[in-house]
Amino acid sequence: FVDGEEAVAWIEDVDNQRFQGELPELALLDIRLPGEINGVMVGERLRKSSVLKDISIVLTTAYRLTPEDQEEAMKRSGADKWLPKPLPKFIELQAILEKVIAERRASQAKTPDNSKS
Repeated sequence: FVDGEEAVAWIEDVDNQRFQGELPELALLDIRLPGEINGVMVGERLRKSSVLKDISIVLTTAYRLTPEDQEEAMKRSGADKWLPKPLPKFIELQAILEKVIAERRASQAKTPDNSKS
């Protein structure tokens, strides 16, 4: 997606059954996206989605945040992981993202009311 607005429009399409493709298992979101909707807001919207609420979310940024701001971004977005830029080499990044997906799956499997409504 080119900006947060496009990402949120896609989430709306998914929720309203206007998207017919395969759904992702992970969203890698930069907290500073072009436009009015930032990565934290996209994460918030994903967590409110009836279809995408269980997706793994990784937040990233090249900007230095205070620990308090980072904690707030993680909490608001419902993110599973914080990954500062520069991102690691591909093999390491792939391993990190696969671990995040596996941990979310395991967490969701333990949740008794994990229904897809």
